[in-house]
Amino acid sequence: MDTKTDITTNINNATYQGKWGYYCISYETFKKLRELNKWYHMTLRDLGRWVRWNRKTIHRYGAEPKYCHTFVLDKADLRSHVNKEGYTVYRWYPKTCMDYGICGAYQLARMPKKTVEEVEHLEISEDLINRLHSEASVFFKT
Repeated sequence: MDTKTDITTNINNATYQGKWGYYCISYETFKKLRELNKWYHMTLRDLGRWVRWNRKTIHRYGAEPKYCHTFVLDKADLRSHVNKEGYTVYRWYPKTCMDYGICGAYQLARMPKKTVEEVEHLEISEDLINRLHSEASVFFKT
């Protein structure tokens, strides 16, 4: 039996044995999760570019920057932080990014565990990973 497909059940969740230990998801799902993590961070960068473009009402140069709508909600967000002088500064963002738990799931899925009992399972489902991957791949692979 191939080590990547050796499955043992652990409390109604599948555990996959690989070369370095036990994993919480299959390798195919891990590749999708890795791509989703990369695409989410690219969307953060692209949305920042769009926010800076949107702020300039008169002097807009070039076309409107594109971003992936899979990770972006049309909900305005008011963020605050304390600057180096100690003042609280507020900044308004017209859109919000949502990661659906992908970043944490990717970090958890990367690290193998020594035993089956140590494996922590993801909080997001494999169906959600597949759905988000199919939606985001339309934007990033065209």
